[in-house]
Amino acid sequence: MPESEMKRILGLTVLVGALIGAAHVVGGLETRHSSHIHPSGQYQLVVYRSGMSLVAMPGQGSDAAGRVSLQDAQGRQLQSMDIDMVQMVDHVQWRDDSVWVMPGVVWPLPSVAHTAPTAP
Repeated sequence: MPESEMKRILGLTVLVGALIGAAHVVGGLETRHSSHIHPSGQYQLVVYRSGMSLVAMPGQGSDAAGRVSLQDAQGRQLQSMDIDMVQMVDHVQWRDDSVWVMPGVVWPLPSVAHTAPTAP
């Protein structure tokens, strides 16, 4: 095999390897897609979008998978789950003791213990 052909094959192999590596890096990134804040400000529901595949058909950009996370005001995660499409979490409903995340998913909010002041 001529040396120029070997160099071409080697260059092509390196290029394919770099593209596969880039696809894994891009696919592993997670970005904040949206957030929904409880009226009291004590909780927030954050939707994260997973990195997109480098191979997608036109119009599939909003079909990205991701994760939804219930967090307290300090950003501590209270609940989390993977979701098939980030657009599934679009009509969040807060209640006094729970949050309706999406059809079939309702998460309880932690109860806050209220203690009455004691008399001296």
